[in-house]
Amino acid sequence: MTGLDPRGIRVLKESIVERARQGAAVVISSHLLAMVEDICTHVLILNAGQQHFCGTLARLRTLYADSRGDATLEDVFFRAIDHACPVTDLPDVDAVSTPVG
Repeated sequence: MTGLDPRGIRVLKESIVERARQGAAVVISSHLLAMVEDICTHVLILNAGQQHFCGTLARLRTLYADSRGDATLEDVFFRAIDHACPVTDLPDVDAVSTPVG
């Protein structure tokens, strides 16, 4: 979304959400955590080639929120990559993909 004006960003975000509602799998790679939080339901956190979390935003918050449960997504992200044991909430992509055709 770099380089888009505010209207362009809104249109693109709405398009992504609508396509997902229609059943499309939409993959976004981003460091913009506010945008991720706005439009994503699932996240995969990679750090130095290592998977540290794969699952829903709600599960990520449950596992890595602070003791009051009100951490920002950025806070939870740093806790997840600092955590010694990576957590997976979903099976590998190959296990759930189906051929088209």
